[in-house]
Amino acid sequence: MKLNFLRKMTRNEKAACLVCVILFLLFISASVLAAFLFGMLNRSENNFSDYRKKTDIELSDHEKAGMDAKKDLAAMRNSLELAEKNREQLEGRIAGLETEIKNLEKGFGDADGLYASLNSRLEELKKQLSEKEAEISGLKNQIVSFGKSYNIDLNSQAELLNRLNEMIKSGAPLNYSGAANSNTAGAVGVYPKISLFYKDIDTGYTYSDNADTVFPAEGTLKAAFAMTVLSAASDEKAAYDKKCAELIAKNGANAVLPEFRPEYDLNTVFTYTADKAVTGEGVIKDEEFGVEYTHLELLRLLLVYGDCVAYEELKSAYGTAMLRDLSKKIGADTVRFNVKDASAGDIGKLLRKIYEFTESGAEYAGFMKEAMMSSLHTVMIGQGVSPKKIAHKYCWETGGYHDMAIVYDEHPYLLVIMTDMDAGGNEANSYIQKLASLVDGIHGNFYG
Repeated sequence: MKLNFLRKMTRNEKAACLVCVILFLLFISASVLAAFLFGMLNRSENNFSDYRKKTDIELSDHEKAGMDAKKDLAAMRNSLELAEKNREQLEGRIAGLETEIKNLEKGFGDADGLYASLNSRLEELKKQLSEKEAEISGLKNQIVSFGKSYNIDLNSQAELLNRLNEMIKSGAPLNYSGAANSNTAGAVGVYPKISLFYKDIDTGYTYSDNADTVFPAEGTLKAAFAMTVLSAASDEKAAYDKKCAELIAKNGANAVLPEFRPEYDLNTVFTYTADKAVTGEGVIKDEEFGVEYTHLELLRLLLVYGDCVAYEELKSAYGTAMLRDLSKKIGADTVRFNVKDASAGDIGKLLRKIYEFTESGAEYAGFMKEAMMSSLHTVMIGQGVSPKKIAHKYCWETGGYHDMAIVYDEHPYLLVIMTDMDAGGNEANSYIQKLASLVDGIHGNFYG
């Protein structure tokens, strides 16, 4: 009986142990499931947080621009209010003086001195009033103009930026090696490198993507090189004209003017000979040996056609030190030591300098602007922002297919698009056009 009891207890213990094991396994399973669900929730929260953070960053840039614009507008309105108060004070003082003069005219005696004094004060006040009226008019015009600017629809702007970002990350045609393309059986494409830089010249607002990526970019750098030569020649001419003006002012018709012997003599004649022949783009390589061009003509061929013969001759004559020095000064470090490669960000810095020069009124500023507005291969940015006018320079070489442009909108802006889609062609052109069109839409949205 005792043995049976023990056996019975053993079976109960076994059952209890089995229940405990089952409960323990259920507890472990529940814990694992809870941890898994918590991890999913935590990842979801992190993903959502990352999305919100990215969206907030995109919107905050535009909100900041909008807030800055509102502050500027408020400051203008305060200045206008103060100017109008000053005008009222001037009008009151003028009315008082006019009353004094009228009373004096009704009186008797010798008051010529006082009358003249009052009239003088009256004229001075009227002059001040006229200046104040001009100031008020200018402020009102600024307020009207500024009121049209920064009329930003933040949701629309964020949507455009998202579309641009998606287009950069996943909208480009693939690169294929050799003669293969998307229709070639078994061909495996590689997503290209894309860089973009945009800058609103009026406000300084900048948007960029992969702008530090370095590409072969000698074709676009030809424009920056040309600008340094034309700028130096312009400075020499301005210094000479100033010296001549000083001599004429001092000596009149007897002034002896010095001969103009510039270091950057763009009237220098270049003769195309066999030893000057190089391969690459341009028109001179197809000319007969013996044809002649001035250095100014070479610069135009360089800007319009990217002429390689012209480029080599001009580099031989003037060197690239000025371009290197300028790149160092403005922080375009990818160009500083190598005038063949560059990033979109550094090309953008140089393009800003080109814009400043072409708008400066310097001796050769108009020449460069006209040449860049006539530059060939407008199938990229040019068609993307049409019918707006552009001054641009493209680049097409191994590892690089780029375009950079000054877009002459009512509010001009800079745009640089760089890729390694060196096969070129309609697909690449169409893609770059779409990028340019989206940027143009983002730019236009700033101004309503």
